[in-house]
Amino acid sequence: MIIEVHLYGRKGEGRQVLLDHAVKLTQLDNEMLIQDMMRQGQRVPDTVDELGLEYRPATEAEARQKRVLVRGFQKMLDDGVFACGDAAAWEAAVQSQKYGRRALGYVKEYKRGVEGLYHAVYRMDGRDYDPVARYLRRTGITNPWEAMA
Repeated sequence: MIIEVHLYGRKGEGRQVLLDHAVKLTQLDNEMLIQDMMRQGQRVPDTVDELGLEYRPATEAEARQKRVLVRGFQKMLDDGVFACGDAAAWEAAVQSQKYGRRALGYVKEYKRGVEGLYHAVYRMDGRDYDPVARYLRRTGITNPWEAMA
C-alpha cells in the first residue's frame, strides 16, 4: 500500500514530530508483516544488513525540499536500498514481534550543517540502536554520503 501525504512540516520541532510519526507508522506496518511472515513460517531477517541492501541517505537537496520517503519491508527490497527511517522501523519491529522486546523507532536531530536534518534510530532497553552506524562500520564507509557515490 502506498500512502502519499503532503504536510506543512513546520521547521524545527514540528517537522521532527511528523517524521517521528512516519517512522512509527512504518514500524507498525512492519510489525503486522512480521506477524504474517512468522505465521506462515517465513524467515524474518533481524537486520537490514541481512537483506543485502545499500544505504542511501537523504540528499541535501531532498532535505531542503522537505521530501522524505520511509520504506516498508517490500519497498526496501524493491528499491534495493534503505535509509535510516526504513532501518529503524524494520529492526524495531523485528525486536518487538520476533523477540518480544519493547523497541520503538524514533527520529532525533542530526547535525551536519543542514538545518532540519534528522536521523532515525530505535530505542530498546534504555539505549539507542543505530542500524546505519552499524552498516557503516561493517562496510568501512566513514562518510555516509560516500555510500551514494
